[in-house]
Amino acid sequence: MSGVQLSVKIGFITYGPAPEVVVDAIRSIQVTQKAGQRSGFQIALAMEKGGEIERELLPSGFFAPGKRIILSLITNGVREVLMDGHIARYDVAQSNEPGQATLSLTGTDATQLMDQIDLSGIPLAGMPPIAQVNLILAKYLPLGIVPLVTPT
Repeated sequence: MSGVQLSVKIGFITYGPAPEVVVDAIRSIQVTQKAGQRSGFQIALAMEKGGEIERELLPSGFFAPGKRIILSLITNGVREVLMDGHIARYDVAQSNEPGQATLSLTGTDATQLMDQIDLSGIPLAGMPPIAQVNLILAKYLPLGIVPLVTPT
């Protein structure tokens, strides 16, 4: 198998492939990664008037802030994750021309949500190191980040 494929996965705690209607509506994807700064993304989707995105997905909260998005490129069978982040906001740009309305999803990598969870002050005394590390990392489970701690 050769070529390049885009993989878009979306969800809250668990995630799966984005619906076909979402993937087909993608006009552009921009991923920004700078050393020492938060990474981010912006996805522009074409939005048909009365289409499934406008009629069902937006009202149901499908693109709600906090939802996780994983963007990957599969090149010759090798997957490379471009962005594993969360939607920060979405904007709808209407147009007078048919078929030109746009839904823009803007987000950041997972570190922004991770910074908002504060569990400082939890006592860790009397626990083995691996249990301490697992307890510290458990706070990220609701974000869909599953820690894998390897014992020493």
